Amino acid sequence: MDISEAHHNDHRRRSRRDFHNFNMLYRDNELYDVVAFTAAQMPDIAGRKYPASLAGSSILTAFIMEEKDLERLVREHNVDEVVFSYQRCELHTVMSIGSRAMAAGAGFKMLSPEQTMVKARSR
Repeated sequence: MDISEAHHNDHRRRSRRDFHNFNMLYRDNELYDVVAFTAAQMPDIAGRKYPASLAGSSILTAFIMEEKDLERLVREHNVDEVVFSYQRCELHTVMSIGSRAMAAGAGFKMLSPEQTMVKARSR
């Protein structure tokens, strides 16, 4: 495996966190309308829609957007809450995104391990 392949595989692994969190907490949850995911940790997916076959009933408009458009998206869609779901980020990155979300008028949170862990089946 060369470095570029390792880097590509690392992007694929990291990019799954937001989709995993969506499936664990928001999919088919009538309390939420998911508006978008960011493409920050997965190259070349901005502008696509989250697949309807995976979305369940809770996504009406969800698309994959560039992180640079966060403030515009919050304002245009009257977003109440931005959920941070990246992996392996420096504190500065987390706090910067949180500050941007709040300055645009949304709340900001991170999900706990309890909320996102897959439950083991007991035998």
